[in-house]
Amino acid sequence: MKGYLVILGLVTFPLFIAEEAVQVAQGGTWAAKAAKDWETMRAGCQLVDDTAILLERSNLIAGWLNPFGFAAYNHYARNSHYYAKACRKQAEAGETGQRKNRDND
Repeated sequence: MKGYLVILGLVTFPLFIAEEAVQVAQGGTWAAKAAKDWETMRAGCQLVDDTAILLERSNLIAGWLNPFGFAAYNHYARNSHYYAKACRKQAEAGETGQRKNRDND
């Protein structure tokens, strides 16, 4: 039993770190949006997406050892992809709005 728990820790902890990395990148996109820095926001969206891919692949390799954790991290990765997609749309809208304002000046 103790060995199984150690293995679960070796699997779950890196998934947790990837989850935290997604959250840090998300926070960066909020700051970039507030600054109207669309290029940085897009970079943050890409970081979220890339980290979600890492999380998905890692989860597929060994996450199944913990069925509840597997389901949770699978959904977290899917939700992160959704966030990245919405984030890109926000950056596009911001860029478009900025262009329109410049064209109207």
